[in-house]
Amino acid sequence: MLPALRLLVLVVASVAPSLVGCSTPAPTNPEGCMELGSATARDECFLLLLPSIFKTDPARGIELTLSSVSDPATRDFVWLTVTRDVDPNSDKYCNRITDTLLKDRCKVLVSRPHLHRNLIDGKGPPMGAHGQPGVGGPPQMGGPRPPPGPSGPASPSPVSPAQP
Repeated sequence: MLPALRLLVLVVASVAPSLVGCSTPAPTNPEGCMELGSATARDECFLLLLPSIFKTDPARGIELTLSSVSDPATRDFVWLTVTRDVDPNSDKYCNRITDTLLKDRCKVLVSRPHLHRNLIDGKGPPMGAHGQPGVGGPPQMGGPRPPPGPSGPASPSPVSPAQP
């Protein structure tokens, strides 16, 4: 599977459980993630859990990412997520990403502080399309809308119609 497609599948898989009710709650600690049956389930659990660990103990977050996330694409996405949501002013986690395209995207995020202004101001991660956390979507503009254009008949066209 192509790396970008695999990453998309990972993102959808990590969000899907929150969209449809799960019969069992997701683990809330690394030990709970390690108890999950498959490597994929463990990786997805850590993908959701690690950003909060990085906020309180970055050294432990790095150690858990390196020792507990088995899939390289998932690990790369952890580094991107932590950069975006925890430390958007530094590319230190971007430099750990192995996928070239994802590493470039991470570095662009770091180089564009307006994309993570909400996080720096203590308002949480940047909002993306449809008010969801993430990077993307239309820019948030403030202020009133401009007044509507003139009403009435359209002004004559500056180009005259061709003569027969």
